[in-house]
Amino acid sequence: MMEVPEHIELLIASYLNNEASAEEIQALQEWRAHSSENEQYFLDLEFVHQITSSVPQHFEVDVDEAWKKVEAEVKAKAEAKAEVKVEVKPKQFFLFSSGMLRAAVLTLLAGLGFIAYWYSQQSDAGYELVADAEVIQTELPDQTAVVLEKGARITAMEIENERAYSLKGEAYFEIHPDTKPFVLYTDALRIRDIGTAFRVKAPENNDTIWVEVKEGIVQLEKEGNTNLEIKAGESAYYLKSVGSFTKKEAMTKEQTRASFQFIESKMADVVAQLEQQFGVHVELENAALANCEISVEFEQEQLIPILEIISITLNLDYEETDKGYRILGTACTVD
Repeated sequence: MMEVPEHIELLIASYLNNEASAEEIQALQEWRAHSSENEQYFLDLEFVHQITSSVPQHFEVDVDEAWKKVEAEVKAKAEAKAEVKVEVKPKQFFLFSSGMLRAAVLTLLAGLGFIAYWYSQQSDAGYELVADAEVIQTELPDQTAVVLEKGARITAMEIENERAYSLKGEAYFEIHPDTKPFVLYTDALRIRDIGTAFRVKAPENNDTIWVEVKEGIVQLEKEGNTNLEIKAGESAYYLKSVGSFTKKEAMTKEQTRASFQFIESKMADVVAQLEQQFGVHVELENAALANCEISVEFEQEQLIPILEIISITLNLDYEETDKGYRILGTACTVD
């Protein structure tokens, strides 16, 4: 068992209880970065704290016996899931030398015994997905589609009435419908799904958590309260050091940017691509314009400048309508 200085144990205890100052957080981050053993020591304790913080602590259980059940269950599930390259890693927990932290960890282990019992009974027990060397695209046990970026890790959590997972790193989710809500736990936020597809960046040793919603709605929660709701097209940053959110509203269709490369492309095809990319109706005043050809390239440009350049190039004009936009002209000519 590795020896950890008492002041580091106290820093970890303060951090996990949201009592650490900015200077203490910085000192802890430097210690974690010093070696992989330090980082793993912190992650193991943080994992215990995350799970047991939502579990009653008064259950009397035989922890050793519970872990035997966990190990057997984990081994069986590792063999069954080997074909999808899912790595199941039961956590190892130890008692620590510091009297103060030892008391805290013993309390956590009491809750862990209860969790271990549930792990031995539930189908998702011990599930952990780790993207070590490459991006992983698969499904979680609840059939939620997930793309896990390199270096990221997602772990199933047993929390009553939730499909709960913890995330470290970056991942994209398309949530499978279910009567239980999908809740993602980071080190500082709970991200509660309301029928969505969303991306989360929660890198370790970083002061920010970023969430972007592609479809539906998610609620961002801290300390059990809903602090921010973001909808499709919106994104938000959470600054952990000060506990504040910064929300970026969804862009309008006119603000959206896109890239195109038209090479002797007919206007009928150009209009179709503009409609698909920007989600707006674009029509030709004259059917003869559909066969006009244009060669032009756009790099991350907005819709209005694209319409202006196309109109100038072909000696046409355009106008805004109730449905979207109309390209005007009886024939197209190129200067």
